[in-house]
Amino acid sequence: PFPLFLKRLQDLGAAAVGFTGTSTWAGQAEGDENAAPGYQMTVVLDRAEGQTIAYGNYERAILRLPRHGGSTPYANYTNLCVAHTMVGQYKHAQHYCDEALKAAEKQAEFGRRKDRDYTSNWAIALSNRGVLKTRMGDAEGARDDFRAAIELKSNTGVPTHNMANLSAETAETIVVR
Repeated sequence: PFPLFLKRLQDLGAAAVGFTGTSTWAGQAEGDENAAPGYQMTVVLDRAEGQTIAYGNYERAILRLPRHGGSTPYANYTNLCVAHTMVGQYKHAQHYCDEALKAAEKQAEFGRRKDRDYTSNWAIALSNRGVLKTRMGDAEGARDDFRAAIELKSNTGVPTHNMANLSAETAETIVVR
C-alpha cells in the first residue's frame, strides 16, 4: 500500500547503530487517509522481527515480538513502536516509542562500547516518536521530537527529512485557513 524501501540507511549499520542494518520508509498508517505521506520511520531490520515489519506484516510482528527473545530492548521497542504506528494502534505505539527512547538514552549514557556513538539510536527513537505524534495530531510535540533528534547531530538524516515534511504540512495548513 506504500513504497516500502524508500531509503536504505546503510551508513547506520554496525558502526553507529550496532546492528547490521536498519531500514527507513515512508508510508501511511492503515486507515489513516488524512496522514501526510512522506514521513519516514526507521526499523531495526536484523532483530526483533524487523524484516517482518519491513515487509508490511505488522500484526504478525506485534504478535510475535513480546515472546521473541534474543534482541536488545532498543530493537524490540523501536520495532513495536513502528508496527503499532503503522496499524493505527497509537496508544500502544506511544508506550513502545517512549520505551525505545528510554532504551536509546540508556545506551547513549551507559553503552557497552565506549568507542561507539549511540546517538543515532537516540535520534531514531525521537524521530519515530515524532512521526507517531503527527499521526495523533500533535504537530507541536512532533516538532519538539524532530528538533531534539536533529540537535543530537547523529549520522541519520531522517529527523531533518521529517521536520521538513512537518514544516511544509504546517505551512500548507496555515495558507488554507
